[in-house]
Amino acid sequence: MTVLGTDVNYDQELILPFGKYTLSARVLTGVSQGKGVRVTLVCNSDTCANSTKQNATIYSLAFPESKDYVEKTNQPITLSGTGDDRHYLLRLSVDRGSEAFFDYVSMKNASGKELVQNGDFSGIVQGSINTSQPVAWGEGDNRVGYYYGSLMTSSGNTNPNVPVPGVTNPVVGPTSVPGSSGSATLALKIKIQGITKKPANSTPLKVQVKLGGGGLTSATAYQTVSFTVDDSGVWSGQATFNNIANGGGYRVYVKGPKQLQKKVCDSAPTESKAGAYHCADGNITLKSGTNTLDFSRIVMLSGDLPETNGKQNGIIDSYDTTFIRQNLGSTDASKLAIGDLNLDNIIDTQDYSIVLQALSIKYDEE
Repeated sequence: MTVLGTDVNYDQELILPFGKYTLSARVLTGVSQGKGVRVTLVCNSDTCANSTKQNATIYSLAFPESKDYVEKTNQPITLSGTGDDRHYLLRLSVDRGSEAFFDYVSMKNASGKELVQNGDFSGIVQGSINTSQPVAWGEGDNRVGYYYGSLMTSSGNTNPNVPVPGVTNPVVGPTSVPGSSGSATLALKIKIQGITKKPANSTPLKVQVKLGGGGLTSATAYQTVSFTVDDSGVWSGQATFNNIANGGGYRVYVKGPKQLQKKVCDSAPTESKAGAYHCADGNITLKSGTNTLDFSRIVMLSGDLPETNGKQNGIIDSYDTTFIRQNLGSTDASKLAIGDLNLDNIIDTQDYSIVLQALSIKYDEE
């Protein structure tokens, strides 16, 4: 969710019996002023565990300014005592002048059950949010900011071969012999923001693809791959990497000619809304030969326009928004090559809306 703040607090009530709990969050803090950006567990009873008084902090995660999402997890919090006060608040705080983008916030008990539920999470089809917690965050505003939820679909079930009840999981085929290596071809499908069918300009796109994680000590060099589009607006291409060890733990980076770089950790990821999917550790298994990776159910956000010599700078900034705004209505081929995001052969308000929506992410994912 996004919170723009003048002492903004967003609270969710939790009922926590005595026990051990893990608090974690993933936040991009664009600006940090005053007390900055924090995720805090607060006592919401006259007294709480550990003799804590009402409104006192039990534990807090602080997030400094960053150019990318930062993930933090506390050491297990132990709630103990002799009373029966079990009422707490999970509080998101954005102090005066600060700005933060919340990817997810999580509170799990010792058995790993998720106790936080956002109303926006209910539509996900991969992950393990499954809780009887009655309260939901939902969408809303608080006079100074607008909230919207998202969730890393890689959270929870990290093994795609282990089913989650009520969830359709991708099935990964048997891996090759551990320790062996060879050429791995990635047969990729991707979806681009604003393109829902075969566009008027269906010229193949030059897309950069690289690998990280797994058996690699560092990420590979980019492969420049030609992607073609089908009638449903899905783009397909193949990238081949040599000397790739068979096994799991890989992640793929995809960078389109006008798109932000997307880091993908799952072989068939999904998301509840455009741009909601984010991940940390690789969960892709590769073998020698062809590996089918379907990224078409997440969206690559557009707006990192080519600048001098056709190079992108890895961020959506004033150059990108200004170029589109100043060229609204243009059908000039040289300008379309830069600012026509949905490939309909005109730079118009649809392109401007696309780049504004992508500002919620803004940076290449690394």
